[in-house]
Amino acid sequence: MLGKIRRKRFGEILVGEGLISQEQMEEALEIQKKSGDSIGAILLDLGYITEADIVKTLSIQYQLPYLRPSNYKIDRKVLEIFEPLFLHRQCLLPLDRIGDLLLVLVTDIPSREVVDQLQEGSKCDLAMYLGSSNEVQQALNVMLPISEEQDAQIRAERVVSRPESKDDEPGSDEAPGQASEGIDFSSEKILSSLDAAWDSIFVENPDGKAEGEED
Repeated sequence: MLGKIRRKRFGEILVGEGLISQEQMEEALEIQKKSGDSIGAILLDLGYITEADIVKTLSIQYQLPYLRPSNYKIDRKVLEIFEPLFLHRQCLLPLDRIGDLLLVLVTDIPSREVVDQLQEGSKCDLAMYLGSSNEVQQALNVMLPISEEQDAQIRAERVVSRPESKDDEPGSDEAPGQASEGIDFSSEKILSSLDAAWDSIFVENPDGKAEGEED
C-alpha cells in the first residue's frame, strides 16, 4: 500500500474538499511553526474542522477502515513490545497479533521507517486501521502513560522536525482524493456509504472511558 500511495499534504486535501479555506490553512501553518502540533490538531483546536472531518478525509484518501479503540479488547502484551515513547511520538496503537499479522491503529499513514520498526519489533506483517488522534492518545495515556517531561520532549521534537512552510509530507500534482496508479479515492459510492454511517461512528461512549481504563 505504501508503495502505491503518493501522499498529499493533509491540509491540501482539506482545502481541496472545501472543508477549510486557504486562509484558514495558512493560519494553521503559522501556528504549527511555533507549536509543532499536527495540522489536524491545530485546525481542530481552532474550531475549523471536527474530529470526524479529520478521520473521514483520511479514510477516503487512504482507503483504511475506521476503528474505535474502545470497541476493541487490546492485547497488552502486544503493546509492551514497543517503547511507549515510540508509540506516543508516532500516535500509534497496536491492538492485537493474529498469527503473523499485527493489527495496528494509526492516525495517519506511517512513514516507511515507522512501518519497518513495527514489523521488526513484532516480526509480523501489518494490518492498519484508522483511528482519531484524540482516541488513540487517550488509550495510550491510559494503557502506556508517559511523564510530563517525556510529553514535552515529544512536542519539542515536533517543533524541530516541522518544515517552515508546509505540513507533513511532500505534495503531488494529483487532484484531491486521487492517488497514483489509477486508484480513485473520490468514488461517489465510497463517499455516499461513508456519509450514511459517519454520524453513528462518532457517538460518545456512555461511560466516557478508553479501552483498558480501570474503574
